Amino acid sequence: MNGFRRQFAPLLVIAGALLSIGASPIANRPNTARQPSAETQYFGLFAKGQRIGYTSSKTSQSTWNNKPAIYTDSTTVMNAELIGAALNLRLDSKTWTSPNGTPFQMRFKVASAGLTQNVEAYFEGKSVRLIIDNIGKKTTSRIPVPTSGFIIDDPLPLVASGRLKPGDSTKFWVLDPMTVSFIENEVKYRGKVKITTEAGEVNADFVEIIDPRVSTKVYLGPKGDLIRAESALGIEIRSIPKIDALAKPTGLAVDLADVTRVPVADPIEDARNLKLLTLDVEGGDMNLVKSDEHQSVSKIGEGWRVSIHPVDMVVGATVSKATESDKKSWLNASLHIPATSPKFRALARKITGGTNDLAKATRSIHQYVHTNMKTNAGMGVLRNAEQVLGSMEGVCRDHAILTTTLFRAANIPARLVGGMIYSDGAFYYHAWTEIWDGSQWVGVDTTLPEMPISAVHLKLASGNVDKAFSFKFLADTKIKVAKTLSR
Repeated sequence: MNGFRRQFAPLLVIAGALLSIGASPIANRPNTARQPSAETQYFGLFAKGQRIGYTSSKTSQSTWNNKPAIYTDSTTVMNAELIGAALNLRLDSKTWTSPNGTPFQMRFKVASAGLTQNVEAYFEGKSVRLIIDNIGKKTTSRIPVPTSGFIIDDPLPLVASGRLKPGDSTKFWVLDPMTVSFIENEVKYRGKVKITTEAGEVNADFVEIIDPRVSTKVYLGPKGDLIRAESALGIEIRSIPKIDALAKPTGLAVDLADVTRVPVADPIEDARNLKLLTLDVEGGDMNLVKSDEHQSVSKIGEGWRVSIHPVDMVVGATVSKATESDKKSWLNASLHIPATSPKFRALARKITGGTNDLAKATRSIHQYVHTNMKTNAGMGVLRNAEQVLGSMEGVCRDHAILTTTLFRAANIPARLVGGMIYSDGAFYYHAWTEIWDGSQWVGVDTTLPEMPISAVHLKLASGNVDKAFSFKFLADTKIKVAKTLSR
């Protein structure tokens, strides 16, 4: 692993997406009908043929506010690596739903490296009341319930009940505890198929759960029992005995960065100095990837043509001009970005000296974060900027959250970016920041020592935490270089 790759850490939304698989109805259900189970059932999580963890689940009859309810208690544990560092995550979830799967209340606890995030969600009519405890920092908020589609805890009973016929599909919403937002999913019933298992060839119902981040193929037995689930990221879930699920994994640890990397056919030379990089992408779904100042995306045949051309800051740009633009909303505080707190206001003034020169202010904030942050790839909890500032260690996502907070606190509109970066012959998931210079969005990556960013930053999504870290993973993708141009 060369020095370039050590300058950044792949976006830990990878772990969030993998945990979302383990926390999904696929894993948190003893059977499709969601009937109470006398025993806890266990499923193994596998990557590259090796077990990297397990998920367990048990349901029981219960009540919620004197209403009949189904209570589900589940746990997902993942033990892997990220850039060679141990990454251990645990997600505990407790849900109360109506007998038909409509949620009443949900509780989530994500723990990693001694850090925890707790989320309580109360479904109250047209909104959900959220209580978030992020490593001791408590906040309360409300988000509206989606008006289209419906919210259910488990879509698979639609198949078992016969309400979905082969070829049918329906959309539904799930609550993501990592980004505290609703994400629209779709369930498609593909029909009966034969699959090979350790017990031989068996008949199964083939169901696809299409999530905007990563889709999963699910194979169900005749009683709605889970035979196997396969995510597009190469993660597999299958039923295993308790003793096997809880046993310590053997063999070499699986590195999630390597599991999710997208190789490039030919090496990209002079990567850190490119001002233009044109890629031909085959197999990946880039329908939601937008064209903007940073890159142009177009459909070509069965694939995509992506031309990355990051912009430089406008000469003479000022903080006051950027602030007076129509991008003022990107100065506001949001989840994990406490930009309006007096603490960050004071720190931003100290770092920038209160200068109105946007280029100077940008260099000061970039240097401060890059110089003081240390890499720690073992932190799997999505953290508030105050927590990041307190430890000054983490991964690219933590860099981006702290950097974005400081820019906003300095009255510079800023947003998070989720995407990929090229290194060692492949694209790896990554995160950085964009600032508004008064007329365009300019990329800033504090995991790297130099400015501006180069054309090897492939942008997939941008916004606050809920948007920037909920992009579509490029699974089963091939990338070829069509053109490069150095500065």
